[in-house]
Amino acid sequence: MTFGTFLSHSDAGDPLAFLSYYIPSLAIAFLAVVLLNATLISLWGWNRKYMMLLTASIVCCWGLYFFATTSQYLTLTLLGSESPKAAEFAYQNSFKLNLDQAVELAIRNPRENHVEGQIVRFYAACRIADLLQSSNRDVQGRILNRVHDAPMVAPAFIGTNSINHFFGDPNRGHPPLQVADIIQRRLSELEKRNR
Repeated sequence: MTFGTFLSHSDAGDPLAFLSYYIPSLAIAFLAVVLLNATLISLWGWNRKYMMLLTASIVCCWGLYFFATTSQYLTLTLLGSESPKAAEFAYQNSFKLNLDQAVELAIRNPRENHVEGQIVRFYAACRIADLLQSSNRDVQGRILNRVHDAPMVAPAFIGTNSINHFFGDPNRGHPPLQVADIIQRRLSELEKRNR
């Protein structure tokens, strides 16, 4: 996903949500620059050439990390967006996980009251169902056992889209759901569509 695509589908708060993924790593990089340069100064005195080289190395490493993860975090930001259309666009166009990645994302325990994380977990459970759709019952049973003890998903959808519309009424809220229930309901919905 590109920044242009992201900006054309995002809400006002989405760019800030995207940047929040990078605040911890940026803080660590800044702290590393300060501490390593302070150590360099204490050991060898003020040497501008080495300080610039050290700082440039850390900035380059962080830049590589940023560019390597941008598409992933743009997708996760749109999935957790308040805009149901943005989430649907991200789900259909760039949320491409394999089965193990989707399971790991669906069963993780997000920070308490982290709405975006809850919504992303919901979409990860839906992706599991999409991937299991053509699998036999044994494979489906193994995956359902694997997600059985996952924390409840409490998505706080603002509106509906083609993926979340059959999981509750947005006017009455969405009750917490088991990951396995989301998978089974999505599988049922996909079977009905394919008839």
